[in-house]
Amino acid sequence: MEIRKLGHTDFLPTINLIDKFFEESLAEFGSTVDTDFIAGLFTKVRETSFVAVKDKEVVGLLAGQIVTDTLSGEATYAELMWFVLKEHRSCGARLLKFVEDWVKEKGMKRMMMVHMCNGKEDQLREFYKRLGYRPMEVHYIKEL
Repeated sequence: MEIRKLGHTDFLPTINLIDKFFEESLAEFGSTVDTDFIAGLFTKVRETSFVAVKDKEVVGLLAGQIVTDTLSGEATYAELMWFVLKEHRSCGARLLKFVEDWVKEKGMKRMMMVHMCNGKEDQLREFYKRLGYRPMEVHYIKEL
């Protein structure tokens, strides 16, 4: 298993991951996948996004961006999307640890992760808790 920064050649395999993420986690919320938007976004966050590759296949993605904490002004890594193909989920924690180490190397003290409220939130909450994360806030969405 190789973990590395998102590269130029990872765009199409990553779109396939996002399609699977959409099917598994976002479809019920009425979201859509706009590949042109994602291409533009990944151009902006390529330096702060990472892929897990097994046998030359991209099997996982942790995309994020560096944001400024609104109260302290400190740089913080904020996850945009973390998804690993079902058959490779065992490498998800390794991908997360790799990014945590990268964030520390960059001198940041905080990392924010999110999870969808789609029936798996209890196990994800426990997973994050085991790794030292704690809940901060909950977001709500409404179709208008």
